[in-house]
Amino acid sequence: MASRFWVGFLLAVIFISLLGMSCQGTTGSQYNLRGLQYLQNGQYDKAVSEFSKAIKKDPDYPFPYNNRGLAYQAMKEYEKAISDYSMAIKLSPFWGEAYYNRGNAYGSMGKYDESIADYTRAIEILSFPYVMAYHNRGLSYANKELPEKAIQEFTMAIKIDPKHWDSYYNRGIAYARMGEDDKAINDLTKVIQFSNNPQLAELAEATMNDITEKEPSF
Repeated sequence: MASRFWVGFLLAVIFISLLGMSCQGTTGSQYNLRGLQYLQNGQYDKAVSEFSKAIKKDPDYPFPYNNRGLAYQAMKEYEKAISDYSMAIKLSPFWGEAYYNRGNAYGSMGKYDESIADYTRAIEILSFPYVMAYHNRGLSYANKELPEKAIQEFTMAIKIDPKHWDSYYNRGIAYARMGEDDKAINDLTKVIQFSNNPQLAELAEATMNDITEKEPSF
């Protein structure tokens, strides 16, 4: 079993724009709210329809573009998602969450340079240290076969959240791919002992077996 990095870009936590909810006097905001309800229920086609209505009513309203992008991304229509995130950014250039979401979409398409640029911009803009931006930037570096840079990102994510077990697992994989097996085993052991995610713990245990039997392969 070859070792694999854990958590795809779609599985990462995503920002949903709720800020338009307070402006319920506008029809566009009401459509946006309805779309959010569909989005959170996994009814993505209906969510797209409602967000599209909001955009038609108010083309300069940035939130439904971002939210429609989330719906498209959930349906793996990444080009459409990126187009919507880009429009949200055009309308609100200092919206860190929109950069983060677009970074996830680029990452899902394998466009890692673009995803790294967007995560970096999100980190610069956001007023709080967002662990998933560092973690996902680490995934992008890892997928570019730059494990040393990936380790730096996963380490930053762990510094922000010492119980972010996804980062421990992925840092362990990166260490293993650099031949630093002791450090890899240390990280993977922590995942096995402390993570409350059985699937992640199982992967960590399998990866440790890989390390003891042979070098993990890309």
